[in-house]
Amino acid sequence: MKKIIMIILLYANCAFAYAGQCYLNAISEPVMHLADYYHSFAATSFKVFCDQSYAIKFSSQNLRSSDGSSYVSNGTYRLKTRMNISGPVRNQWNVPLSQSGNSKDSKYVIAVRLEEQPSIRTPVGIYSDVIYVNLLF
Repeated sequence: MKKIIMIILLYANCAFAYAGQCYLNAISEPVMHLADYYHSFAATSFKVFCDQSYAIKFSSQNLRSSDGSSYVSNGTYRLKTRMNISGPVRNQWNVPLSQSGNSKDSKYVIAVRLEEQPSIRTPVGIYSDVIYVNLLF
């Protein structure tokens, strides 16, 4: 049994040594905080290093459309938001966006803006959304 496990580990290490390398780094804000007023704004940036062609897909737990329309929610109540992607891709959400291997160190910015005016009737609570960034290579 130990010989089989050892062979599998060696094979996996060899495959990894020859695989391309892609990763995210230099994340400026892992958690973005919107203020509680209309058109408040939050952003984060990060870099993608990839030594081969790749696709990147941006999505959100509360995404409503491919143009970045979304919302933050406290579970029962929602406030509309608009998300925007800047960098070497167009602002398109939940779609794999292809990148060539020529841009080895690309910077992306994700910005979120509150599109709904909170009022005195807006329930107090923690409103949230989760943004996902997937690298496909």
